Amino acid sequence: MTEPTMRFERGGRGRPLLLLHGLGGSHRSWSTIVGGLQSARETIAVDLPGFGDTPPLTRETSIATLADAVERFIDAQGLSGIDMVGSSMGARLVLELARRGQTGAIVSLDPGGFWNDAEKRIFKTSIGASIRLVRLLQPMMPLITANPVGRSVLFAQLSAKPSALPPGPILTEMRDFARARRFDELLDSLAEGPDQLGLFSERERPLVIGATANNFS
Repeated sequence: MTEPTMRFERGGRGRPLLLLHGLGGSHRSWSTIVGGLQSARETIAVDLPGFGDTPPLTRETSIATLADAVERFIDAQGLSGIDMVGSSMGARLVLELARRGQTGAIVSLDPGGFWNDAEKRIFKTSIGASIRLVRLLQPMMPLITANPVGRSVLFAQLSAKPSALPPGPILTEMRDFARARRFDELLDSLAEGPDQLGLFSERERPLVIGATANNFS
């Protein structure tokens, strides 16, 4: 069966830079920083299959199959060797693509997936509960995200300073989370699937990993 074509937003000038969002997100996850990036680079922010406006894959959704989809996108767009930035689950995805030799320079921000067995169980249970709550609270989400106290309560697991999060982009993110068609399947795969393999030792292009105390997907 034919796999879906990934939707994407492209803008700016300069050397192309591919942006891969986290679990439940979309190309809109980059809205607060994409303008600054586009002053120096041409950005290509995709909706991964099953998220945002891209239909799901016709097979299972996992890091491996999403990496396959990104490889097809890179080939179709003539972007071989493109630099990449990934956030959270997307950060793990750029590491997998780098392992396959499909990237230029990469920045991996809070890569998910590097847990022991106990941490995997905690991750799956806590994030599973969070997404169920986000879906349940959708009618009240505009009020919650507009209030610093509401943001502090709902997003304490997801941000070091939830009260400081911008209400508009956070509301958009929560809408994307709720409608993500492959959230649950990918959550299961991240928690129960194979561990991330290491990079090839001969890699010569730059690789930067950034980490914070809050890494959720």
